[in-house]
Amino acid sequence: MTLTIKTFAYARDQDPAVLDGEARGAVIATLTEWLRIWLPASFIDGEYIADGGILVGKSHHTEMDLVAWELLCDEPTLPMHNVVGAFLDGYWGPRAVSASFDLAAYSGTLDRLPLNDRAYAATALALYSALCSRASRLASTQQDMLRQRLLSARGKILSHNVLPYVLGSLDYLVGPGQSRPIVDVASYRGYRCDDGPKSYLVVERLTDHTDVVHVHEVMLRGRTLEVSYEISDSKHLDVDIPPLIFAHILKGLLEDTFRGQADSVNYVNTKTQMTTTLPYEDAEV
Repeated sequence: MTLTIKTFAYARDQDPAVLDGEARGAVIATLTEWLRIWLPASFIDGEYIADGGILVGKSHHTEMDLVAWELLCDEPTLPMHNVVGAFLDGYWGPRAVSASFDLAAYSGTLDRLPLNDRAYAATALALYSALCSRASRLASTQQDMLRQRLLSARGKILSHNVLPYVLGSLDYLVGPGQSRPIVDVASYRGYRCDDGPKSYLVVERLTDHTDVVHVHEVMLRGRTLEVSYEISDSKHLDVDIPPLIFAHILKGLLEDTFRGQADSVNYVNTKTQMTTTLPYEDAEV
């Protein structure tokens, strides 16, 4: 058959064998043409582009992620970030990251992309695919680097209340016992609520003034501080809570009263009884 951009446009209905019989140069040229067609579009459909990535990833043509990376290096615009991210999200599902692909540089682009732009979302999801797909053959150092990059991205997304569909994937990176602060505590504030029969302490997100956590009790038992809380924003997990409580309740509202008195803090979710124990200092950002 003659390879055309329609091969990628209808990738979901194609068999990878349609690419296997084509010369590598022809595949690269046609793929590049198809990816560039999306750049001036008013809406870039990442799902269709990801389907094209899956098709290429399942073919016998290797290192096609390097082709996408070269496109991005030559033209690092927001639309190109969006297109390349969507392609790599699909491609890295069935295909391992090429050994010479600069993952550190690609993940570093998150620091320069607007947080509320689809280019940020596409890049984060592509990196998530590289980290978590069954085809992934990343070294442990690469895995650690990507995981921390994506946890940082998750913290920014939480703090600014954007890109909920990305958050749904990144939440899976937070394992039991994960205690590293991953939220931007500067995007929250603490206050005391005296409305009702009992007063309690609150941490709210500044961008939309949504209550994130209610702290009902802070009690020193020996050298251990017991903090009971309830998560009031379903987007947050228990792992997000210690740095917020420490920064805005223990250190903020309570003015670091327990420093020197408590060696550790038990953060207890009153609904689930999930308990996270940290040294008093370790929750500090």
